Amino acid sequence: MLIIVILKDKKNMYSSLFATNVTFLPLAIIFGSAILLSIIYFIILKTKGLLTKSRVVETIIILVVLALFLWLLLYMGHIEVRSYGLLLVIGFLAAIFTGFPLLKKIGISANDFFDIIIWTFLIGLIGCRIVYFVITPDSGQLFDFNILREDGITGLSFHGGLIFGITMLITMSVIKKLPVLKVFDLIVPLAALAYGIGRIGCYLNHCCYGKDIDHHIFGALKKPFFEDIWQYPVQLYSTVMGITIFAVLYFIAFKYYDKIKSGTIVFLFFILMGIERIIMEIFRYGEAYWFDRFTPAQVISAGIIFISIIGLFIINRKKRIE
Repeated sequence: MLIIVILKDKKNMYSSLFATNVTFLPLAIIFGSAILLSIIYFIILKTKGLLTKSRVVETIIILVVLALFLWLLLYMGHIEVRSYGLLLVIGFLAAIFTGFPLLKKIGISANDFFDIIIWTFLIGLIGCRIVYFVITPDSGQLFDFNILREDGITGLSFHGGLIFGITMLITMSVIKKLPVLKVFDLIVPLAALAYGIGRIGCYLNHCCYGKDIDHHIFGALKKPFFEDIWQYPVQLYSTVMGITIFAVLYFIAFKYYDKIKSGTIVFLFFILMGIERIIMEIFRYGEAYWFDRFTPAQVISAGIIFISIIGLFIINRKKRIE
């Protein structure tokens, strides 16, 4: 049996990454052995009294991931790497690596950072699906392992991830006894980077697509089943804006965090991301409009910008929050 790794997108679009003649059995043995070694590692830590809560969480996550891959091999006989999920993972890893240089500057330990970003990512991803399922009840089952074989998860909501992610950030800040605003100042530049990279997955997945246009522009996608109709590459617009927002916030945090008040970065993030979403909605396909002119996302984003400006004004009138 061959193990074939592919980049799989919706609309039955397939693009091969690579194929290898590695047989099924050795890979199954490798993942099974990795699970066994993780369990042995867990036992050694426990016997030596080194089993901290952080290491328990890390070990559990490793075991779950390895077990999932082993299940895919045993049950499906092949591994599928989906473009959207692949870019989410790349964005997540990029956020972790770019976050470490900010830790000392902002004053958060590496262990706390790792725990916070792992749980925020997982809960935020679940929130993306839950909110999408609520607002789109005909999108299929909420969670169904069978969809891993064909279409994958049918949709994710950015605002769902935002709501659940913020809730988890606050929860983890309380658990870790860390200043909430400092935690947010650390995470939001990284979130902008992950968001920008994740939108490339939307582009490859041909979701969150743009409005129709009758001429080709750079990055435009052909509308399915139409020869002369194209669609704005709004996903790539979001990628450019998201990475730009990351660069601006990261620079401010890295160079000037000791000169600004805690919370400044997070309020700037919401202002800039609100502007990004308003711009994107101009070119993005959508049928729902409020006040016969604005999309719901634009109205919500405008409200977020307004609240963030007030928040920025308030914290700058007070003494620095440590």
